[in-house]
Amino acid sequence: MLPDAAIYDPYEEDVQLEVTEDDVELFTCGNCMELACELHKITGWPIHSFVAENGSETKHFFIVPREGWRLDVEGFSTSEEHDQRWRMQPGSHKEFSYEQILAMWGDEMNVEIGAVERAAEIAPLVASYAAHGTPF
Repeated sequence: MLPDAAIYDPYEEDVQLEVTEDDVELFTCGNCMELACELHKITGWPIHSFVAENGSETKHFFIVPREGWRLDVEGFSTSEEHDQRWRMQPGSHKEFSYEQILAMWGDEMNVEIGAVERAAEIAPLVASYAAHGTPF
């Protein structure tokens, strides 16, 4: 469960935060790791990535808030829906710790300018969809 401070409540916030089409493009076209890491930092939920059959290449990072569910910039969905959206076979993902990600990619990540800051900004909102059980 999320700590209360990490849950974004759009009814209690002065500024309305939203996930934009630009955010969806930013975090589905090469910067998904940054959002997954920010979500992990505030929730503790495990980071997963689709991987190539040989296990050496990652395809898309996302969060697994509970078994059978996935969370990324496109929202909270069942694992089946998420697999279909990304055209991946069931079970074609594995868990990565935050430390593994830093050790494997560290400063070599090809991060678009502003991606880390935007990930930190929208992560509480994205996490709230899973915390409240609400799909996008």
